[in-house]
Amino acid sequence: MLNEWKPELILVGKPLNMDGTESDIMKTVESFVKKLTKISKIKCEYVDERLTSFEAREKVADIGSTLVDAHAAKIILDNWFNKSVDTL
Repeated sequence: MLNEWKPELILVGKPLNMDGTESDIMKTVESFVKKLTKISKIKCEYVDERLTSFEAREKVADIGSTLVDAHAAKIILDNWFNKSVDTL
């Protein structure tokens, strides 16, 4: 898919604890990002993913959907986009 879509940036959820410290899984995520960057040559950027699954569960319950992960990904993307627009 990367060859087909040719993205310039890959967003990766950054699993932080509620106090802002890195969670235990962060080492695994960093290893994944290093490998992804090496094989794709595409810049990767972390996006805070705290509470996105919780927020997504609430949203899908309201609309009767079961697509929690897809909604969480949308929230992460929206947060990144809103942060990027704010810095313009």
